[in-house]
Amino acid sequence: MFSTIPFAENTRRGLELDHYLTIYYCDWAQITTKSVRTAVEVCQGMTVPHDVEGHYVVMSGQRGSYTGTSNHKFSDMSLADFRHALDWFSTYFDTTVRETPSGGSVLAVKISHPMEKSLHGRELFTSVDVSCNFPSTSDVSPISQALGLPLRVCQLEHHDLERATESIDGATEEKSWTNRFARVLMTDIDLESDNWGMTRQGLDLDGSVLLLREDREDLKLAWAKRLSCYCLDVLKPIFERAISGEISRQDVLDEITFKKYIAWKLADASTGVTAEPRPARGFVRKIGSTIWEYEKQHSHVLDVVDKIL
Repeated sequence: MFSTIPFAENTRRGLELDHYLTIYYCDWAQITTKSVRTAVEVCQGMTVPHDVEGHYVVMSGQRGSYTGTSNHKFSDMSLADFRHALDWFSTYFDTTVRETPSGGSVLAVKISHPMEKSLHGRELFTSVDVSCNFPSTSDVSPISQALGLPLRVCQLEHHDLERATESIDGATEEKSWTNRFARVLMTDIDLESDNWGMTRQGLDLDGSVLLLREDREDLKLAWAKRLSCYCLDVLKPIFERAISGEISRQDVLDEITFKKYIAWKLADASTGVTAEPRPARGFVRKIGSTIWEYEKQHSHVLDVVDKIL
């Protein structure tokens, strides 16, 4: 059985194509395609993050079934089309978390589990580069959405971390893998929900996580740290007071405003992080890309906050 993947965007270079390219392949093949890997990796700085199997055919155009018509519009492949195809294979299903920039990447913020600091000396909050289309089990933080700063909380695999701790005396039976920042960011704030004030049901937010802007633009380390600490240090105790009946749920929601958030001062705590200059990324930014609406509305405030942070 043949499967097809049409695409009209080169995420590695931030380019929108004026036509579709379609990849055809057999979805039952189990032999890794060495020719695809070789063709991609001969390009400097490019790798294949996800093994591709079987034979692949790339055509310039798109099947009519995808456009809702009976027409199949194809044209000759150009050298530019071929390069777009190579770039697609170099970014498809890329789960790599990098500390150095790569083409087609965006800045995200990794919140490391404390065990990573103990084992590898990593900071709690670090700025990292990931694919624009980073694949992960994730959801938008309700609190960040309410503040107008929509961040997606992405679960990272922590099998390697678990294996590393097996060599530590006492194994891992008594160790908690809960990521407290991720859990509070995913607090349910729906007034009608029976789970209000607690982590959204069905979410497994253990180990380390990534924070990504919902619009897949660069996320500033200072903003991610500030929002995470605000949720944990300010909002979490208020949620607990509401759950105990001391205050109302609406009293809590009244505290989740951009004005109160921006007025809060981040205290120096054990969550300290060093912000080192990052090298420039070598790829073209997407023309016409959007930025957070709050940045448009509060740009003068953000300039002051950035200087403070």
